[in-house]
Amino acid sequence: MPDNVYQQNVYSHKESMWHRKGTVGQNDETCVQVYARMIQVEFEKREFEIKLNGKKVGSKQFAIIRKNGNGDEKIIGTTKDQYNLTQPLEYCQIYDEAVGKPCETLGFLGTDGEKMFITSKLPSISVYGDKINLFQFLAVGFDGFYGEHQYVAAERVICWNTWNRAIADANSTNNHGRGQLYSGTHNSIDHIEKLKSWLSYVQKQAEEYVNITQNLFCKLETAPMTVDEAFGLTKIVYPDPEQLPDFYPDNLRENKQLVIDKKVEKTNESRDLVMDFFKGNGIAISQTGYGFFNSVTEAENHHNPSKKDSTYSILLGNKHNTMDTALVAVTNWVENK
Repeated sequence: MPDNVYQQNVYSHKESMWHRKGTVGQNDETCVQVYARMIQVEFEKREFEIKLNGKKVGSKQFAIIRKNGNGDEKIIGTTKDQYNLTQPLEYCQIYDEAVGKPCETLGFLGTDGEKMFITSKLPSISVYGDKINLFQFLAVGFDGFYGEHQYVAAERVICWNTWNRAIADANSTNNHGRGQLYSGTHNSIDHIEKLKSWLSYVQKQAEEYVNITQNLFCKLETAPMTVDEAFGLTKIVYPDPEQLPDFYPDNLRENKQLVIDKKVEKTNESRDLVMDFFKGNGIAISQTGYGFFNSVTEAENHHNPSKKDSTYSILLGNKHNTMDTALVAVTNWVENK
């Protein structure tokens, strides 16, 4: 899929971008400072007029027009009178004021620059050398439909691909330190105040969220786990398939049993794979709660086959569900030790 970056309007702090567009900055800058160097993108809400009884009258329907500095104009959407148009520069000012952190990435997407993203770093989680980076991610649209969306995600947004991956990651990890936290529309009179409040609140709460997650992972890392305990947890992560009931038509029993037998075989293979990793076969894993969780993620992310695209499965499908189950199981285990 193409990067879908509008013109050269994309910025990254210190890290190069695969599409080689835009600019890479080396110093901490505000969103306003970053945007000032880009091709300015402005929008106007303009009412459609109709001729009635020989006179032009308003229709209460409006076009959203993208305006370039060279005088070029293009309709990118339609809306109604209550749509409160907010300019890209205003979003930069809002983000700077509410978050108060350096801009990590900023850019415009779409053939007409109808979507905009801003990200900044949140406090990272460090578990004995393993670092997990999180980002506050603001996604806005100017087409009359998309609105404003705020996420905490592990993906660094620099293009259309990473925009989609960040949203998928956030949506699939709600209530686990990441997720979509706010969604608003331009039709609300107070949408700017609500957005400011959420951006500021998340930044203030981020350190608390990070400490909770980091403390959990550190607690898991220092909690020794026996092989028997690990095997017991695999039965929770990969539960036994439901057995064939006694009340079942005789002529269907054989085929149904074959399906169940295949599920049992796959379940046992998954358990054995996790236990192999936990015992240190193939990767360096500590025999702790954290080591068990890493054994499951290693198996799911890199070894267990998926019928769907592996990225989809890890972010949204069965692989994600399995890893989520593993985290809950190992958390309950360490809390009850």
